[in-house]
Amino acid sequence: MSLFKRSFVSIIRNRDKNIVLFLLITGFCIIMFTSIVLSQSINLARDSLWRRLPPVVVIDVDFDVLSESGFAEMPQLTIDIINPIVELPYVRTYDIFNGTAIYSRELERVLLDFQSDRDLDRLAGYPVMRMELNGVTNPDVIDIETGMYELVLGRTFSLEEMNPADPRSSVAMISYQLAELNNLELGSIITLENNFYKYMLMDYQHYWGHNPDEHIVDYEIYSLEVIGMFDPVVIPDFGNNLQEVYANNFIIVPLSVVHSAMDFLNEFFFEDYRLHGFDVDFLMASEAMQRNTIFLYDAADIPAFIDAAQDLLPHNYKVATFSNSVLAIERLDNSMIFFQDLALQVLLGTVGLSIVALGLTVSLFLRDRKNEIGIYLALGEKKVSIVKQILIETLLPAIGGIILSLFLGSLVANSIGREMLINELIAGQDFNLDDYGWSNAGAQFQWFMEDRIDILIENYEVTLDARAVTLFWSVSMVTVLISTIFPIIYLMRLEPKEILTFSRGS
Repeated sequence: MSLFKRSFVSIIRNRDKNIVLFLLITGFCIIMFTSIVLSQSINLARDSLWRRLPPVVVIDVDFDVLSESGFAEMPQLTIDIINPIVELPYVRTYDIFNGTAIYSRELERVLLDFQSDRDLDRLAGYPVMRMELNGVTNPDVIDIETGMYELVLGRTFSLEEMNPADPRSSVAMISYQLAELNNLELGSIITLENNFYKYMLMDYQHYWGHNPDEHIVDYEIYSLEVIGMFDPVVIPDFGNNLQEVYANNFIIVPLSVVHSAMDFLNEFFFEDYRLHGFDVDFLMASEAMQRNTIFLYDAADIPAFIDAAQDLLPHNYKVATFSNSVLAIERLDNSMIFFQDLALQVLLGTVGLSIVALGLTVSLFLRDRKNEIGIYLALGEKKVSIVKQILIETLLPAIGGIILSLFLGSLVANSIGREMLINELIAGQDFNLDDYGWSNAGAQFQWFMEDRIDILIENYEVTLDARAVTLFWSVSMVTVLISTIFPIIYLMRLEPKEILTFSRGS
């Protein structure tokens, strides 16, 4: 009788014992597979969570520290301070920018429905319209890189255009809505006035009403060629849609253009201060505090970047994320790491318990068959053949149990992951944005944490991918083999006469 046929006959003859072995292996394998899949699924959910976090930070004023000092010290956030930070290896790109108000006699502002009636009446008769001039240092415009704006027509800036010979004759990007409203196209020239009004003076109280031209102290003209148009990616229902209003009325220019406009106005401000007895030093706009946006390679690097950058910053400044939602992400991430570690501990514990339990079970089964094994050996059967037979008899029900546990384990892992791991985990979190502070920069991302629960559940998925199945098969087969080999080694060390004598004595 061949080895496989003899093994199969033995399995049929010892059907009840093999059913017990099959059920034991299936039960342990379900737990092992569930642990492996849970660990993998949690890791994928964690990765998805970090990937959806905008990998963007800003250097911002730390008002908590500043208030403790009574707002007595406000060091300027100069380019010299920012430069070492943006050279950190986590930084993909960055922008240092500033803005100022400027006026136009040709342009109309983009107004949304909720404010059109009110503002059109209020602004009726004004010869000039106030616009927002936003200067950038990144020629690719980081707001487009981060997905806050979408380039619709034209292009961004060239390196040469970032340092124009005459800032008052330069190039600009505008929103597509602003272009449509004012019948502008690529190549159109926008004429803007940089006006200093009497109402800006410290002792000038007269309201300019609808005749601002009568109150102009001095002005300069800026001629800007439209080279690109963008659409802001707007978050609905934020701040009564004011963010959408501002974004659609931005005129984006090289930062040197904004600095030129600011320096023109600052000369009047500082002269007025001196006339009123304030001893102030005149600072060029480029020396004053600059706003910034820093775009990292990976959102998962945010905690490490914060640690590294904080050491380079004045004590009144901090690294801020959009609405500091990264703090909530870290809190949730730590909870998921705990459950991932728990799944690993369950896996290791189950493997150890399986080896002991299956080893004892196989030992008991072999004990009942000592007489049979002794007879085989007495008849000249090689020990290697008997070992192969025992392994086949153990592996056949084991393979069946492993295959069944693949499907049952998927169901269990999916149920546990969604009902217990995800729901209970997130139900215990209080995602109140007030708990995580506030950043003036990037406030439009305050919505980020509001839909994390649904997104996390959507990205929690149990899949039978090759990596999980291979790991499971490897762990299961090694566990079964180890639990089988030790009893076989013990039995095979005995001689046929000892086995038969021991079998009769028992």
